[in-house]
Amino acid sequence: MKLKVLVGSGDRIILLTLPFLIIGLVLNILYPSAFHVGGPPTSLKVISIIILVPAVIIWIWSVFLILTRVPKNELITYGPYSLVKHPFIHLWLYSCFPGLVFCLTHG
Repeated sequence: MKLKVLVGSGDRIILLTLPFLIIGLVLNILYPSAFHVGGPPTSLKVISIIILVPAVIIWIWSVFLILTRVPKNELITYGPYSLVKHPFIHLWLYSCFPGLVFCLTHG
């Protein structure tokens, strides 16, 4: 299977968002005081970790299914894919990424 078929439109999404990421990181390094907003309370960090652990496990499971089933042209209709069409994207956007942000930010 070709990599393009497996990746889909992810390469275009990365190319679109990468300049914003680089600019944001550079500005954050050059002017950290402009981006300091304080960190989340400890209770929110604990809740984030509680949500993050199963989200990462299910995300890894979803990616594993993609990497093992799609090259064989198998339709995945079980596990996380029985609930949503693209669980790895949903888990990353709504659980993993916010959880990591809350856990890694500091006040």
